[in-house]
Amino acid sequence: MVEQPPRRGWDSMDYSALSVDGLTYELTNKAFRNPVLEHARSRLSQTLGADLDSAIEKLFSKEWASICASLDIAKAKGIDRRPLDALDRLSVNHFYSLFEKFYFDLVPSDAIPEGDAAKATRRKFFTWMEQVKDTRNPNAHPPSMDLSVYDALTLADACIRIVKFLQLQAAVAGIQIIQRELLRRAAEVDPGDLTIDSMLQTLPSREAMYDRFVGRTDELEALWAWFADDQARRWVLVGDGGKGKSSIAYQFATSVSIANPQGTAAVLWLSAKKRRFEQSEIQAIMRPDFEGLETALDRLLRDFGDVNNLDKTLEVKREVVLKLLSDFPSLLIVDDIDSIEEREEDVVEFFTYDAPRTKSKVLLTSRRMYPGMAKSSTRITGLDPGDAREYFQLTAERLGLADRPGLDTAFDKIYDATEGSPLYMEDLLRLCRQLKVREAIDRWKQQRGDAARRYALQRECDLLSDSARNCLEATCWARAPLSIAQMEAILGIGQDDAVSAVQELESRFLVPTPELVEGVPSYRAHRNLELIVRQDVRADPTKLWLRNAVESALKVTVKDSETADVYRQASVRLRGGRLAEALEVAESALSGNPGSPDLLALRAEVLAAQRPPRMIDARQDWSRAFDLGLRRREGYVRWAQAEDRAGDWKRMHEAAEHGLKRCGDSDSGLLRLSGYAASRIGQTLVRGLDFESGQEWLEKAEKTLRKSLVELKRLGASDYERSKVYRALVVNSQFLRDKRRDSQVVYWTLRWLEDVPGPDSIEEARRQAGKYAEVRERLEQGSGRVTA
Repeated sequence: MVEQPPRRGWDSMDYSALSVDGLTYELTNKAFRNPVLEHARSRLSQTLGADLDSAIEKLFSKEWASICASLDIAKAKGIDRRPLDALDRLSVNHFYSLFEKFYFDLVPSDAIPEGDAAKATRRKFFTWMEQVKDTRNPNAHPPSMDLSVYDALTLADACIRIVKFLQLQAAVAGIQIIQRELLRRAAEVDPGDLTIDSMLQTLPSREAMYDRFVGRTDELEALWAWFADDQARRWVLVGDGGKGKSSIAYQFATSVSIANPQGTAAVLWLSAKKRRFEQSEIQAIMRPDFEGLETALDRLLRDFGDVNNLDKTLEVKREVVLKLLSDFPSLLIVDDIDSIEEREEDVVEFFTYDAPRTKSKVLLTSRRMYPGMAKSSTRITGLDPGDAREYFQLTAERLGLADRPGLDTAFDKIYDATEGSPLYMEDLLRLCRQLKVREAIDRWKQQRGDAARRYALQRECDLLSDSARNCLEATCWARAPLSIAQMEAILGIGQDDAVSAVQELESRFLVPTPELVEGVPSYRAHRNLELIVRQDVRADPTKLWLRNAVESALKVTVKDSETADVYRQASVRLRGGRLAEALEVAESALSGNPGSPDLLALRAEVLAAQRPPRMIDARQDWSRAFDLGLRRREGYVRWAQAEDRAGDWKRMHEAAEHGLKRCGDSDSGLLRLSGYAASRIGQTLVRGLDFESGQEWLEKAEKTLRKSLVELKRLGASDYERSKVYRALVVNSQFLRDKRRDSQVVYWTLRWLEDVPGPDSIEEARRQAGKYAEVRERLEQGSGRVTA
């Protein structure tokens, strides 16, 4: 065996220090493979006796030479595994064929039912085996093909089902240990990781839902376990208002979008509301609510881009939506479904009974339990004291209260007064900005709940200037992000006044950090603040002008709406593997608007996704879209990604550079793609012995990737996004010349380890530790700074 560096400090982590690929290796090759092989050896020895080895060699005769050779390759890499017998030479990829041949010898007789049920049981067993077989071995694929945490969870679920079926109870416990680590990873995603590479989704922005998500690991693990269970189609989060049901649902939905699991076409978010008449209600917004079955069906039709059926009868729309949910399996999140009025209960029946009978999954949030769902539910209470204290400290710091006398010692009283509700805890802390801590707690206890929240908000708003208050009311009424320019138009004020008003709102923490909409910083109030302010604006007749102004500013043109519908139709069909249908959708839309750069880019994306890819035609469309002034950055990202899949690094670099030219030269994502492509060009040239040209491209790549990293840090990007750039910089450095190569590999490895000390950076450091003493020492120390 190759001697490994000492395991101390950061390097002493067990499963928590492994990447998803590392966990998958431990799962398949140890926790699952070993007990299953031992089971097979025990049972087949009884039936085959001394002929066991020859029977296995005969079964795999066509590939036996390569099976034996794989052990030689592993030995050359330092993995010296001496097989006990012919069975021990097999990998999990061979289990399907092994069990297919010896099914009745290997499966316990009492696990096989009698009659027709036996065939169904056998089919189900081999479905699990196929999942194991089809999930790639992480050792056989490059890092660019990293396994998602969802795929790993699906694999773990299949492994558990197999060993349970084979009655290997001891093996179940070993697999579940790794499964729990995978569930923890899935539960702790950062919504900042959500990119356009993910599936079709209609989630609100994170800023509209919460500033920081804390705790709730058990609740999220339960949701992931439900999602991995192909027999369970519905789940409900039940609890009192303000306890965090919507935030948990949002965090989970975001993690599914990031995991981007195969077989899931979309993640769709719907919020229920009571029916009410609003004279100036805005219809042209990104995420309208629904109040009954018909509006819910209309919302889903729009989400799938199927606007042609909006004028059909209710029954036709219902059947169309159910077919879409079966043809394109999705995760539906229906928020606050209990707010639906009794006369609209048919929509509750649709989401609790009809939709879960399709291939889609439905997650509900509700204050009350629905009949028959007690075993498919999670009761949501307030944060536990440990997580509540963390949330309390983070929120107090964000609100500028970290040094407020008496606040820290009052945590227990605040926790009791708010029952651990994150929503109420924040609002009580806001009240502490206006009153003494003890007085704020007493006032909260007197009024409690929404009345206390409204009082706290009113105290904040009384201190706002007229412009700042109008800006707050406009953002809340819009229920969509507003840019500075939109606020100017809505309120009839100048740019300086608008900027000053937004800064005032930010200083009082009434609007969070702006989100980027098409590259433009835009502002939106928190979701729960929106609800209170909207009630006041609706009830105030003097605010009719503001409601009308917001509606006018946010009206979506018919042309833009149609383009969005086409994108949804094509996207969901691509996710569903219906490539011909997706192409038909794109070409039909383009025939009516042949000069649209957005539609040209869409058709290019669909052409590149065909099997085999029609890259020549796709490049023509993307080039023409660029010439026509395409400004939609996603179009350039898709172009670069398609060239990446085609292995044409020069064209990938060109696509990313076109995007930087049209969308701004500080776009971190396009910079990363450009730097990655330049690095691959340099690597190819170096391998071809063109060292001079190769070094030029490698240096260009490093410069571009450095700039991407600067932008990511400026934007407060997630660990995941920064890790992708660090990985590219480490790989790029390995192709530099001599001394500079060594110094840069060490520099970027340690920078990565310091900036993002997680499983990926630790595994990279382990790889470099055998060659570079400085990296090995840092792993042993587990701390310290990196200097350039």
